[in-house]
Amino acid sequence: MSKKDLKKLLDDRFYKMDLPKQQLIDVLVSNERASRRGFNILLVGGPGVGKTSIMKAIADARNIPSEIIPLNGMSCPLELEGLDSGYDSADAGRLIKVFASHGTSEMVIGFDEIDKMNSAFAQSYALKDLDRGTWIHMHAAFRTDRFPCSVHT
Repeated sequence: MSKKDLKKLLDDRFYKMDLPKQQLIDVLVSNERASRRGFNILLVGGPGVGKTSIMKAIADARNIPSEIIPLNGMSCPLELEGLDSGYDSADAGRLIKVFASHGTSEMVIGFDEIDKMNSAFAQSYALKDLDRGTWIHMHAAFRTDRFPCSVHT
């Protein structure tokens, strides 16, 4: 998708928000020019400003599937990762199930309300540098003061 088409799509869906839209366009276009398919984006803003909608719009712009995973109340990162097959209750994690349900790993996965997760360990796990491969790893948050220091730099 060209920079002009991406701008039109975001302008049609989101009123005003000129600076965030331009920043997203710059990130998406630069990653596409560099042939990078997997990367991270952290969206921070108040309730109801459109963070989750932006995640879906980015998937639509790239014509790839998207899945929004709500993290509010999640206390254990094993819910995302899954349990080792050595356990009786072993099961694939949410990420593997998402990829399997869409039949591809080239997609946008949005981790919504990451700032409302129950433990600092879970937040640091969700923000660690996962092997992204071909998927866009996005987070939406209202506050950043609960994140590890590396997020603030």
